[in-house]
Amino acid sequence: MKGKQDIRRSIWRWPTRSIKRYFTEREWETFRSPEELGQEKSDQLFASISNRLQKHDSSRVNKRLQVYWPGIYAAAATFLLLLTVIVLWRSYISSTTEKKQKPQVASLNTVPQWKVYNNTTEKAVRVRLPDSSWMVLYAHSSAKHLEKFNDGERALFLSGKAFFEVAKDEQKPFRVYAGGLKTTVLGTSFTINTLGKGENTYVKLHTGKIQIEPLQLSKNFRKKILLPGQHFTFNRLRQREIPVTLVSKRNKDNEMRSFEKSGFTLHFNKMQLNEVLQVLAENYQVEIVLEPKLKIEHISYTGEINMQLEPIDNVLANICLLNGLTLEPNQGNRFTIHKGKTQIP
Repeated sequence: MKGKQDIRRSIWRWPTRSIKRYFTEREWETFRSPEELGQEKSDQLFASISNRLQKHDSSRVNKRLQVYWPGIYAAAATFLLLLTVIVLWRSYISSTTEKKQKPQVASLNTVPQWKVYNNTTEKAVRVRLPDSSWMVLYAHSSAKHLEKFNDGERALFLSGKAFFEVAKDEQKPFRVYAGGLKTTVLGTSFTINTLGKGENTYVKLHTGKIQIEPLQLSKNFRKKILLPGQHFTFNRLRQREIPVTLVSKRNKDNEMRSFEKSGFTLHFNKMQLNEVLQVLAENYQVEIVLEPKLKIEHISYTGEINMQLEPIDNVLANICLLNGLTLEPNQGNRFTIHKGKTQIP
């Protein structure tokens, strides 16, 4: 009796295992009970079997989930690693592009800013420079300097002719680069002229003192100091100074009169007009004829004539106009001067 109870208890607790233990598959399928199990017992048995099956299924699910957790971790780690590589690569590409672009922007910002003056008119133009110096820029001339003079010097580059009245600054010398020369001053006034067909640069000092030196090393010329009233002519092609021709005389009132030739420029100081016309004829290679009864010895002339810039007919027309004389129109290289009002060619 006890054995049957144990079997029943075992079947009740572990129905599936007990059936396989005590019955063959054929016996289980062909078994027919003459007694029917009560509805209450049947429901309890069904509930017990269902509960066992649910526990068994949940345990299988947990085992299955535990088996795949390492794979999920590995996939997540791989995804994060790939995402990190992509972010770092994009950052590297962006920084490389910026580095390539920055030098271009820097080069644009470091380009020197120049202040340029171009005089395309026929008249001289007066310009105030940043250091309060004054520049008179003559016709068909140009000059330039940095927008702001640097700490070491006040440098200006000239092409043509200009007069300078320099503001004094002992800490910053004023330098003009023109026609193969570098002219250095501290505070003075002077004129530089590079115009003309020849290869000459002309410098004239009005006040103060200036030092002149070539931009290129030359055996023929190194440095020269000019004092007020002195002139200097430099041949750019030969890199040497051109000697100055000077003629001095005294008039009847014992006043000093002089003629000076510096390069292509003629300088007259209280010279008799007839002597001036002789000098012009010799240097311009023309013939100037005076009316026989024309008396002009009492007329003196003071002025400066640049033979490269001023044609002889214009020079003679201006002289005659100032002195009430008449100039006949140019007949080849021959000019005739009469009394009376001039006719400007």
